Amino acid sequence: MRFAIIADIHSHTAALQTVIKHASANSADKIYCCGDIVGYHALPNETIDLVQSHSIISIAGNHDLAVTNNDIDLSDFWEVAVKAINWTNGELTDNNREYLSKLPRTTFFNDGFLLFHGAIRGKPFPEMERIRSKDDVEKVFTDMSHQFPNCRLAFFGHTHTPVVYMNDGDQTFELHDDLIKLELDKSNRYIVNPGSICLSRNGDMRSSYVIYDSDSETLHFYRTPYENDYVLKSTKQAGLIQPRYQRIARRILKRMIKKIGLPL
Repeated sequence: MRFAIIADIHSHTAALQTVIKHASANSADKIYCCGDIVGYHALPNETIDLVQSHSIISIAGNHDLAVTNNDIDLSDFWEVAVKAINWTNGELTDNNREYLSKLPRTTFFNDGFLLFHGAIRGKPFPEMERIRSKDDVEKVFTDMSHQFPNCRLAFFGHTHTPVVYMNDGDQTFELHDDLIKLELDKSNRYIVNPGSICLSRNGDMRSSYVIYDSDSETLHFYRTPYENDYVLKSTKQAGLIQPRYQRIARRILKRMIKKIGLPL
């Protein structure tokens, strides 16, 4: 079977519609999502309706959990995300709120692979953890072995960047950037980020997703451009978009603070 794996939709209906159409044209049998259906943009109900109407199977991301769980501390989210979370919380229909609240978290599916959002284990909750270093990757492979000993393939989201980590039993290797097609070796284990539906963080602003072919044991990475005007217009009208110069200034300030060793 051919499984399209997506992540980080963030209420962007246009990008999601484009990927659904593209995946269908590439003979995807099912679509799985590694979380963050909502967040950032102003079309959460429309996005959830689209996810359900196309029978997309999803786990919960940190934004999905934050919208539906009042016990989650929002101090680890940056201010733009918090504003969108609070706004989304007030806009969701009862049915869509119930849908988000019932999303599973890290889950091994019968189709033979694991989905998680940020990490398999971690505090305050694993969906907020980021895989940033070799130690982070090794920890995920270790957690995967302990909690899902029969699993050799996992997909995750959160970082908005396509990447593949491979472990051959002795060493871990990173594959990224120019990923197009990868043949999987059954003796190795893999952790794969398909990239994000929108808000890419590796410089290529197209949607990114993966098709896993379980018969040929291959991963195919795809990029698709999408129409952005309507979603951005609705998001601006909701007051959820921070001007670009403010985002850049904030990132520069954060790097400077981190460099001199002050707490963030």
